[in-house]
Amino acid sequence: MPIPGHHLMIDDEIIDRICSHAKIRSKDRVLEIGAGTGNLTRKLLETGATVYAIESDPSMYSQLGARFPDNENLHILHSSALKIEFPDFNKVVSNLPYSISRGITERILMHEFELGILVYQREFAEKLLAKPGQENYRFISVLAQCCSDIRILDSIPPSAFEPAPGVWSSIVRIRLRSVATKGFIDFLHSLFNRRNRKIGNLLPDAPGEFKDRRPHTLKPAEFMRLYKQISVGDIKDARGIAKGITTKGLRDESDRFD
Repeated sequence: MPIPGHHLMIDDEIIDRICSHAKIRSKDRVLEIGAGTGNLTRKLLETGATVYAIESDPSMYSQLGARFPDNENLHILHSSALKIEFPDFNKVVSNLPYSISRGITERILMHEFELGILVYQREFAEKLLAKPGQENYRFISVLAQCCSDIRILDSIPPSAFEPAPGVWSSIVRIRLRSVATKGFIDFLHSLFNRRNRKIGNLLPDAPGEFKDRRPHTLKPAEFMRLYKQISVGDIKDARGIAKGITTKGLRDESDRFD
């Protein structure tokens, strides 16, 4: 049985479409997260690329080894994709387990790569592109849009998976523009945990233009500008800023879907 939240893709036409979007060359180093039993893995290997297939489920890990016993281009990694140190890759092509979509997206954006072709639950894919004022505008929306160019390429029906999920999925293209830093991620988390509070109450040293604004009203570019301004223009050295956000008496307004 698949691990919870992981639905195996069984539609060869859609698998072909995913690989076509990825434009894989033999010199590419492809990261596949949640390889399952290897349906997408097989197609990736046909390109001649080096494939790093991460799978945490022991049974599926064993099936991958049995299915591709002598392929020198395949490196099967038995570990959680949320914990493992990623190998060097330039493309990430995956049918992601729904349950780890946000955490994996966050981790991916902290690494240098050229292109990502990822299958998400459609609701999450739409969240990546959400705008200020929309109900689904969350931390991950801002992070993804600050660091990358995102486009939803295709929709996938439940029938393309086994077991069939109760929702549609989307193929999403991510082109990285800048690598996310731990400091910026912590900063966004801290603000979105209290997204309905005025920024002036959370960050007493925030520039005047932001003091009466609330986090959920800021555009991604405004978050970047605010972060740069309060870190004296140096993003990489500003990791302590999030710890300085005023939290006394404030209720945590985060949710597990942000």
